[in-house]
Amino acid sequence: MNGICLCVGHHTFSTKFSAHATPIEFTEWLTKTKGQDFIDTLRFKANATSKLHPFEKEILLGELNKEIKTLQA
Repeated sequence: MNGICLCVGHHTFSTKFSAHATPIEFTEWLTKTKGQDFIDTLRFKANATSKLHPFEKEILLGELNKEIKTLQA
């Protein structure tokens, strides 16, 4: 929930419009596309710290490994 998929051009390589080359324009586009609530939630999460318990790390690792297997198929 804390990100979006971008093609390589819109992530970094385009000098006209990309998350890294034109961050202000990109943030404006993202706000229009996803809404201010999405941006506010991202900012909150970016500034929040959370510590996972070992069992939570195991659950997360299991979910990530399942996702990796799906992507490799």
